[in-house]
Amino acid sequence: MAGITSAYLLSKTGKKIILLEKRKLGENTTDCTTGFLTPVIDTDPIKLIKQFGARNAELILESHKNAVLEVEKIIKSEKIDCEFERCTNYIYANDKNEERYLIKLAEGYKKLGIEAEYKKENKLKFNNFGYIEMPNHAKFHAIKYLTSLAKIAVKNGVT
Repeated sequence: MAGITSAYLLSKTGKKIILLEKRKLGENTTDCTTGFLTPVIDTDPIKLIKQFGARNAELILESHKNAVLEVEKIIKSEKIDCEFERCTNYIYANDKNEERYLIKLAEGYKKLGIEAEYKKENKLKFNNFGYIEMPNHAKFHAIKYLTSLAKIAVKNGVT
């Protein structure tokens, strides 16, 4: 997905672009994705701050926010039918230990500019020990996006 999106964006600059794919377009990672687009990454904000400092950690998550916005912009401008929609992201705790960690996690996300609120009431309709609610994330059908964008990129001159 990163490759075809990059090829598409580069094709808009008038450059000659050749995209090489090891196998079939979208095979492996993309065709197995949930299609969830989020600025939240695998490394938690507490570790990010320790590893890179608060400002750099904020920039890392901001770059992911911007990537989601760019994908949304492409989908809208190219009228790609890929079931894109904004949605809320939830991270929940299974026990008291996870709950304590979740509270710190929510504070860390807020420090880094991610809207995140720890909540205790059970809105999720399954047993949990609280959760973080993060609005304005997104989801889409990654393969529909990928195949549509590939066709558009080819029309733009991508080989």
